Amino acid sequence: MTEGEQMHTLRDLRERSKLTQFDVAKELGVTITTIYNWERGTAEPLARHLLALARLYDVSPFAIVLPEVVRVKQGK
Repeated sequence: MTEGEQMHTLRDLRERSKLTQFDVAKELGVTITTIYNWERGTAEPLARHLLALARLYDVSPFAIVLPEVVRVKQGK
């Protein structure tokens, strides 16, 4: 996944869930700066955070890591 795809995916999922960066940071026990960096693609979440994000956004971890594969399988 490119940095742009990760940024787009994480930000879109957060916004669709009607959550702020603060909300997500508090839920995962990280800083707002960490969420910002994940969304910008300058840092990547650890596996445990990836799983927590997937649960929080009610999606498969694959939808975050490989959004293009998930879209193809869904016919989008």
